[in-house]
Amino acid sequence: MNRLFPTRLGRGLLGLAIAVAPVALRAQDAPTLSWSGYGTVGLTHADNDQGWRYSRELMAPGAGGRLAADVDTRLGLQANASLTPRLDGVVQVLARDRFAQPKAADWLQLAFLRYSVLPDLSLSLGRTSPDIFLYANTRNVGLAMPWVRPPVELYGWIPFESTDGADIDYRWRTDSADWKLNFSYGDADAPVAVAAFGSAIRVRAKGAGVLSLTRESGGLLLKASYVSTQARTDQTPAFAPLVAGLEGVAALPVPGLAGQVHELLQGIGAAPLGRTRYVGLGLQYDLSPWRVDAEYSRVTVGDTVASGERGYLSLGRRFGDLTPYAVQAWTRPRRGPVTAPQLPPLPIPPAAQAQAQYVLDVAAAASNVPRMHQRTTSIGLRWDATPRLALKLQVDRVRVQPYGSGHWMLSTPAPATATVTSLTVDFSWGS
Repeated sequence: MNRLFPTRLGRGLLGLAIAVAPVALRAQDAPTLSWSGYGTVGLTHADNDQGWRYSRELMAPGAGGRLAADVDTRLGLQANASLTPRLDGVVQVLARDRFAQPKAADWLQLAFLRYSVLPDLSLSLGRTSPDIFLYANTRNVGLAMPWVRPPVELYGWIPFESTDGADIDYRWRTDSADWKLNFSYGDADAPVAVAAFGSAIRVRAKGAGVLSLTRESGGLLLKASYVSTQARTDQTPAFAPLVAGLEGVAALPVPGLAGQVHELLQGIGAAPLGRTRYVGLGLQYDLSPWRVDAEYSRVTVGDTVASGERGYLSLGRRFGDLTPYAVQAWTRPRRGPVTAPQLPPLPIPPAAQAQAQYVLDVAAAASNVPRMHQRTTSIGLRWDATPRLALKLQVDRVRVQPYGSGHWMLSTPAPATATVTSLTVDFSWGS
């Protein structure tokens, strides 16, 4: 269990759920089990003038100029167990390309027991998907979304797709709309690729509280969400010499230098990041044959360059089994690039001063790696060949601003443009 649920909270709540399950099972002698699955087979070609690697999420290594099958290809399998009229369980595993050798827990998307306290009130314990985005539960299910992939500007930056903890879901109906209030609390642990350095670290969220409110009426769905958590990163061995060098530079007799060094340590994940906060708004309007999707988020990650605003607007129209669509997506950081402090002349050997300045310059460059500032215009076509099979063709034109390539692997601070062409086949099976 420690490998599957690495956090204490996740292990404790899952243990409680397992302990309660046998009591509930006595009320029903014949529980039922059903299986389902989903998948995508995709080909992607990323043509850019910098040799960077394109990725739809921070957990994957990305694709370069050659045709690649690992950007969007994935396979999911889910088991649903109906244990009693009030108790059910869900387990879902997902296979996809990952940057680093995954832990067993990284394959597990969902693993929870859900108890219906009242017809409209349910409690889930275990690994659940936090209700943050419009496609929070289906961001990997190609058949459930109109595009090849969710817009990377809004969906691609956050590494956490699951949390280990508790989830409370309450629904009610008024004369004009259906409402849903969701609250979850738990811990998260995920691998993240360090974009410019070709290595990986693990990012951990402690006590992630998620609150969302959804209203649906007449084809119009509105969602508001809020997340607050304490995030930290594991030390990567590649940064150990840099951290040691920064700690030595902080001791130099320069007023205010220690505070500036602390900001650089935060920027490379070697100091606590502070509280991370997320505010999101979503709109989905499906009035056949037109379909509109739009989301906006504002994220604060301490005082780092990872803080920013993100959003997209998508418009599609169905013509029988064909749906052409267009998407405009963007991400904009809340602060400018990090600049290295310039040391004044010091009473130390010139070589030592040059080395200290070099350490500051390297740390500033590393701090800018997570900075995301780009805009993407996409056009695509979806063909629903059958209710469980869809083919999609999408072309993205991406414009990256200076010091804004945080979505790309093996990137540099230079501005760039890229054309990403993708072809996918999405499918599902089971109940």
